[in-house]
Amino acid sequence: MNTLIKILGIVLFGLILNSCKQKENDVRDDLFWNPQIVDEPVKLITNVEIIQDNIRKTLSTKTISEFFGAGEQNFPIEIAIDKYGKFNSLQINDFSNPDTKTKVMFLMSNKDFINILKMIECKPAKLRGRPVGSLLYLNLVVTVNPNGVIVVPWTVKELKITKDTFKKKSDDEAFTFVEQMPVYPGGIDALLKFISANIKYPEIARRAGVEGKVIVQFVVDQQGKITHSQILKGLGAGCDEEALRVVKELKNFQPGKQGGKAVKVKMVIPFSFKLE
Repeated sequence: MNTLIKILGIVLFGLILNSCKQKENDVRDDLFWNPQIVDEPVKLITNVEIIQDNIRKTLSTKTISEFFGAGEQNFPIEIAIDKYGKFNSLQINDFSNPDTKTKVMFLMSNKDFINILKMIECKPAKLRGRPVGSLLYLNLVVTVNPNGVIVVPWTVKELKITKDTFKKKSDDEAFTFVEQMPVYPGGIDALLKFISANIKYPEIARRAGVEGKVIVQFVVDQQGKITHSQILKGLGAGCDEEALRVVKELKNFQPGKQGGKAVKVKMVIPFSFKLE
């Protein structure tokens, strides 16, 4: 039986946790409030059907079934709306399910999708008569068959005011989406070539017939070095250790930048171990 290790061909980046134009900890406190304490909640002006149609034209399902399997796939996100009623950023909750987190990170790596969100207009929330920022929860759903063909198009399943407070990160925490994402020398093709050339199917996993997916998250620091690599979803039988080993061998990334300054950025790579 031949052994094949298939490396899923897209490095999934994170999402905006704050403005694409400024550092997170520079956001003024009066921009975002807990929606539960505002006098007037944020109201969507842009028609939901228009948002949905634009998303359907923009988001491809080419790799959805390959990454996440066939069937109905949910992509929950939170949209930060500033005090001017405009899109400010995206954020993600600490999902206990790593597959859900990876799905959202996959979605947020699409710049065209981000541009759609920037076109959304809202009437901002108000507190004591003063406009303030708030959050909207959006759940996108798409259903595909095992061949990656759409059977139910992208749909805005849920759009509501979130009950969570917008939270800022400390300077030491890594971004998950920045103006200029980290770049491996030679780009994505070179990265995938390096991984394919260096990863080995663990013998114990091969003998036991173990197959499945390993999701590795890591941080590219300000010097382009890999730090804080960890397993978001493991497979066992040596596959987790092998995926981590290869990720730790990656070197000399061009660091990500926010506002012209090098910053730490989280990245995710899913590995699919398959026996053929």
